[in-house]
Amino acid sequence: GAASACSSARLLPNLDANLRRNALGSSTAPRGVARTLALNWEACLEADYEPAEAYDVVLGSDLIYAGFSARALTAALMAHTAPAGVAYLMSARTRFRKSSGALGMIKTLKAAGSVSVEPLTIHSSHGRTEVSLMTWVRAKQT
Repeated sequence: GAASACSSARLLPNLDANLRRNALGSSTAPRGVARTLALNWEACLEADYEPAEAYDVVLGSDLIYAGFSARALTAALMAHTAPAGVAYLMSARTRFRKSSGALGMIKTLKAAGSVSVEPLTIHSSHGRTEVSLMTWVRAKQT
């Protein structure tokens, strides 16, 4: 959740390299092109938080883990997913099932759109991984 943790782990440069490798953009790409951004979820809980932008598509992976802040992640999704936009979150199935925070997050997001959670199996050279893919489509604002 913390932007500093992402930067110090060199996650953003790695994501940028993958975007460039796949000709999808970078952290400095213009709007309308894929780009990576660090976000401190906790900041999204502040009453005066004003998101710089809302996005049509938000992607997240491995965000649900022991001790994660469901309230902060939910606030970040609500702040940064545009009306009628979609957020895709993928997490290890066991982490998703064991997290009471994930259940609260789903309940809150359902009140602001539609949520589906589907089990997926990913096969790779490292073996088989069971994941859950949560899709949230934010309701259009009237």
